[in-house]
Amino acid sequence: MAAKIELTNEQYIALIKLVYLGHWMATSIYEDHDEELDTLENHLYSFYKNFDMDEWIEFSAKMGSFFPTPEFDEAMGEFVDNYDDFIFWKQLAERMSRRDLEKELGIAKVESMDYTELTAAMEPLIDKYTSEFMDNGVDRIYLSEQKPKISG
Repeated sequence: MAAKIELTNEQYIALIKLVYLGHWMATSIYEDHDEELDTLENHLYSFYKNFDMDEWIEFSAKMGSFFPTPEFDEAMGEFVDNYDDFIFWKQLAERMSRRDLEKELGIAKVESMDYTELTAAMEPLIDKYTSEFMDNGVDRIYLSEQKPKISG
């Protein structure tokens, strides 16, 4: 069953931004693309002329598909770069905090904690690492040949 959706220009712009970013997130780390997502993205891009979006979407007759223009890629790249940067620091702080907690309390104890307890225990460590990374980036992160002893 097909349904019609009416969109304003602003809504279409927001939709293709979401589609672009969602498609990027779902497929960018894989060699093989998701055919279902590719087809939907192409279908939504095909309406670009109705919304005067020539500066963001173009049709390739050679490939028989619609694609973001380099300008649209660049505009969306800022979102992607900001997301990647945020996630990198957040994950690094969380992983180092969990490592430290496991070193202090033991793996079994940490794994037995419920979400609330684990979050409360990790929060001060995450805050410490986040502050460190905000102040110094990676300048004070070093690898050690010694493997820390982690109990249980």
